[in-house]
This record gives sequence, structure tokens and C-alpha cells, in this order.
Amino acid sequence: MDTYIKYLLEDIRLAQRKEEEEPVQEETFEDHIRNVEQFISGDAEQTLAYHCGLKPEAFPPADQLNDDQMTVISRALDDLLKSWNAHVDIPEEVPAKMRYPLMVNLLNRSFTFIPSGFLGLDFCTGNPEDCELGDYCSCRDIE
Repeated sequence: MDTYIKYLLEDIRLAQRKEEEEPVQEETFEDHIRNVEQFISGDAEQTLAYHCGLKPEAFPPADQLNDDQMTVISRALDDLLKSWNAHVDIPEEVPAKMRYPLMVNLLNRSFTFIPSGFLGLDFCTGNPEDCELGDYCSCRDIE
């Protein structure tokens, strides 16, 4: 499995957005508003997998990995997100066994690339009963 992980990490690195690939274009006000509306509505045209080229099926199930392997892959996915101007908000205390599938499932999520600024991604619905983070979500503290 270590050899597969090595190649998977390289694929994740290669999927990072490279700024020099796309010339920096001035974002028009209309483009900015369209991106914001897509983000707010959750109606992005494509998934993150479409943008970066990684397929969730390429990632081994969590039960086939140890905690260190899941942590390394999750960190690589976090770096990938940063290259696409996105940040995922998962509390530090979330264990690797829970964090890893959340990170991989982000590839299936609708994603609007915002060229100027940063897009925040989270899993909290604000309702503790159906929050994907379970007991680790800060929404449990707000009642």
C-alpha cells in the first residue's frame, strides 16, 4: 500500500493549480457576482474533481489505511485545496479516520473556483443532529 500512497501523493501534487498555467485576468464585477451567486446557491457548474482531475475512486477506503497514511493524504488534499484558493474548516481534534473520508468526499462536492480571494468549505449545517462532524463540531457548543 505504501507504494500506491506514494503515487497517489504525486497525483495530488500534480493536480494542484499552477498559477502560471492561467494568465491572471482582471475579474469583472459581473464575473465576481456570478461566482458569489454560484457559491451561495451551491449551484456550481462542476465538482472539485472536474477542476483538479482527481477521482475519488482512486483513494483507498479508510479501513485499508493506517492513521499516518490518512493524515499524509489529508494534508496533501489540504495543500491541493489551497492551490485552488479554497480552505477546508475541520477542527484539529477530528481523528484521521473521520477527517480522511471528509477530505476525499470534497472531490465530489460542487466547486466554484474563485480566482481572487479564498473559498471556505465546511461541513457544519448549524444543526447538531445532522452535522457530519458529530461531536467534534463547534455547533454543539452553541445551543
